[in-house]
Amino acid sequence: LRRAALAPVAEPPALLVPLLAAGGDDAALHGLLDTLRRDPPLAGAVLELAADPAFGHCGEPFTGLEHALEALGAAPLRALIASALLQPAFALPAQPFAAFGRAAWQLGLQSALAAAAFARAGASGDPVAAHVLGLVHALGAVTVFRAALAHYQATPGLAPRAEVFARLVTERADAAAHALAVAWNLPAGMRSALAEHSAQLAPGAMSAPGRALYAGRLFGLAAVLREHDALDHAGFGELLARKGLDDAHRQWRPSTPGAARQAAR
Repeated sequence: LRRAALAPVAEPPALLVPLLAAGGDDAALHGLLDTLRRDPPLAGAVLELAADPAFGHCGEPFTGLEHALEALGAAPLRALIASALLQPAFALPAQPFAAFGRAAWQLGLQSALAAAAFARAGASGDPVAAHVLGLVHALGAVTVFRAALAHYQATPGLAPRAEVFARLVTERADAAAHALAVAWNLPAGMRSALAEHSAQLAPGAMSAPGRALYAGRLFGLAAVLREHDALDHAGFGELLARKGLDDAHRQWRPSTPGAARQAAR
């Protein structure tokens, strides 16, 4: 299993690279919205995600994509579209360990939101690219999980073991995420950031996108742990220190599940 090939989870969503290339170009964004209107299921998925308070909207549901753009702004809407494009890739077979795909999605989303916040706060690149990095890194874990499932399914009489899955994901998710970014031909800076994580560089040796992803992953994990009352203030401070993040990052400390989502915005 440690040597098994890790094929990409799926073909890249057709709109993902154009979405990343759009940047602050209003014409490009409106072109993407026109494409979404011709794909009602995808447009509906975007609007459904837009109702999640994690994306900063707590009012009435949006009536359409233009309404969401007006209320949220261009960058948050691009992040929403990216999330809707990538969410289906987190789906896994019902058995075994059916909850893994859902857990990976929640961790990836929280990491993506936090990575975008760090990129925005440090003016270090496109927050939407940082958001996508958080999701793609989580998809690396899903890729490893799928490879392990395929191995068990191809080996009659071999029962899946949760501890094996956990060890493989820990060991191979970084490399799988980088391989996915290469296979999908994501922008060079994003591929480099994921390569830095695969090489397990120290945060100080990473590029700005790599550091945003590093911090986003840490704060995404903290947010999920806080949701389950598995991390307190003291534990979070110790985690920051152990991971080499300085005092400037502590302003993002999540104190409650709601605050964790606020910190990610």
